[in-house]
Amino acid sequence: MSIHHIRENIKDINNILFNNVRQIKNIITVYGVLGSDIENNRWLAVNEEFNNELQRLITDREYEIEFITNIIKEWLLKSQPKERFVNKGLASQIKYVIHYVFSKDDDIKIQNFIRIHYSDLHQMIYDRVMQLREISHRIIND
Repeated sequence: MSIHHIRENIKDINNILFNNVRQIKNIITVYGVLGSDIENNRWLAVNEEFNNELQRLITDREYEIEFITNIIKEWLLKSQPKERFVNKGLASQIKYVIHYVFSKDDDIKIQNFIRIHYSDLHQMIYDRVMQLREISHRIIND
């Protein structure tokens, strides 16, 4: 079997995004800093970098949109097949390892998706940041 590496765009990004709105919204609050378990990592409650990132997520719209964009791109990449096999005759098979790339058009589609769902996404992020802050304050004041 021979192995080849190929670069591809993700097909039908709009359909994938709009058919998985609920799933995408669900991953937002468990990604990166928002998925932090402060109760088991109590040091985060007083970690300046951690608290600054939480603050930035709710006060810096560009940063928040970049954060959401990265989540969506990572989710899209994980949801795609990583390899493809093609039979070339009876005894020959080619394995293609797929490396996905995002085109400028893909980026526009992702930004449009975010724009449409921004108020919900922002509210979810805001609520999670407030929840994390509440846990932090409780830990600090114990």
